Parts: sequence; structure tokens; C-alpha cells
Amino acid sequence: MYRSFALILTSFFPRVMMLTFKDDGAPTLVHSHNDYQQEHPLLDALSWKCGSVEADVWLKDGELYVAHIEEKIDKKKTLSSLYIEPLKQILMENIDNNGKSSIYKDYPDVSLQLLIEMKYPKALKDGKEIEKIGIATIEAVETALEPLKNWLTNYTGSMGVSKGAVTIVLTGNSPGHYISAKSSRSYFHDAPLDGLTSAHKTDISPIASANWLDTVKWEGYLNPSKSKIEKICEMISAAHEKGITARFFGTPTILSLEERIWKIILEQGGDWLNSNDLPKATKFYRNFPKGKDNPECQQ
Repeated sequence: MYRSFALILTSFFPRVMMLTFKDDGAPTLVHSHNDYQQEHPLLDALSWKCGSVEADVWLKDGELYVAHIEEKIDKKKTLSSLYIEPLKQILMENIDNNGKSSIYKDYPDVSLQLLIEMKYPKALKDGKEIEKIGIATIEAVETALEPLKNWLTNYTGSMGVSKGAVTIVLTGNSPGHYISAKSSRSYFHDAPLDGLTSAHKTDISPIASANWLDTVKWEGYLNPSKSKIEKICEMISAAHEKGITARFFGTPTILSLEERIWKIILEQGGDWLNSNDLPKATKFYRNFPKGKDNPECQQ
């Protein structure tokens, strides 16, 4: 049976949006890639019980605008209006008798992962300028996250990681060395799945990601070679040895190729299914057999 409740969401105008859960299953490890392109950003992902969502942000005049490319910036669509304020309202709605809250009320131990991809102009090639934009964007993100400060997963040098209702992960133009140097913070870094080193730890990077076509170089046609399966296995295993989850993005979406690739990823122990098609990804994730019959790194 579907359940729903009304959220009054305020951006530049109040609107009432009914959030209806599509089933009563537990939240999944489906990542809503380019989530802001959904008909109802954030809410569609939550209705499908996604465990992770992603928003691309551009820093302009001190404001964080959500858009895939700079030319598509709509000043009504900010990180705060599409994500921060709705999340705050959900968390306020879900406060229990002990004063605690979660995004999925029936699953209080689940922390929703919000990836924030930090964008910059493609024409910009100067590494120092790119890093400068990245640091300035982080500072703007810190300000934008203030309304959620009591519910965020955070890190301090003395206490380590304290899990919250929402876990913020910075990706894209995200200077990892700057993030790791912080003695306290309420955000983390998306590590390179194909380039993990001893410096990558869970208190810095709870997730590691890689572009499928750039790293695996298999579009899903024919059968993957043994070397490609080994490559997938090596990347996933390297992440898991550090307690980091693994995500591939940029998988082909033609015909049934995406599902074929998802099967390979999950068979090799991969964690997240990255998709813009939330019903398709959720159904595939729920129907995929899990447990001892699907050990990591099948050869």
C-alpha cells in the first residue's frame, strides 16, 4: 500500500507537493543522478526510496544555482530551494519523541546521501583557478547547509565521524586535499574509484566514483573480456578494503545495455546503481538477488 504526506515547500512561492512512497520496501542503493532534471527534484527520488541524490551547482554572485550547464541556469532553482529547505521541512516533520529525525521515518538508521557536484566553465583550464572556484564553492555550500546543521553527518578530528540524517558528499570540482585538511566539517569528498590511495579513508570519503566508459571502456555489447571484469573487480575491491562504497556513472542507457551493465556491477560487489530512470533502477535493484549466491568478484 502506498503512503503519502503533504509537504509545504517554499522556494520563491509556496506549493504543496504530495510525497507518495511507491512501495513499502527499505531505501535502496539507487543514486538519482542529475536529480534536478526529474519532474519533482528530490521528491521523486524520495518517493522511490533512493538512498542518494545528486545536484550540480554553479557559484554565481555568492549563490549556488542548480543546473547541468551554465547556460541553463534558472535563478529560481537554487541548492537551497530545491534541496536544503525541502530536506529541512521533511526532517522537521519526522522528529520523533526523542527529538531525533530521519528522511525515511520508518528507517531512522538510513542517512540520505546528497552528492553536490561543483561545476566550473569547461573553457577554464588553469588548475589554480579551478581550485579557487572549488574552494569558493565549498565556502558557499557551508553557508547553504546551515539550516541542516543539526542533522548532518559530521567529522571532527577528536570524535571522528558522527552519523546524521543526511550525508553531504562533494564531487566534481571538489579539492580533496582542502576537504581532508579540515579539522571539522559537515561534508565529505567523493574519491576517485580508479585512483584510490592510502590517503583515502572513510572519514574523508564514504564513496568513490568512476566514469564507466573512461575506466572500464565497455559499452555493453557482446560479452565483457576477462580483463574488463578483473578491472571492475579490482576497483570495487580496493574501495571495499577501505570501507568505501563504489559507484560507476556514465553507463550507456541504450536499449537493455544499462541493465546488462548493472548486473555486472552488482555481481562484482558494486554498491550504487547510478541512473536517471528511477523506476527502472529501483525495480532492477529490488529484483537482483543478494547474499551469498552473489559473492564479490565472480570470474
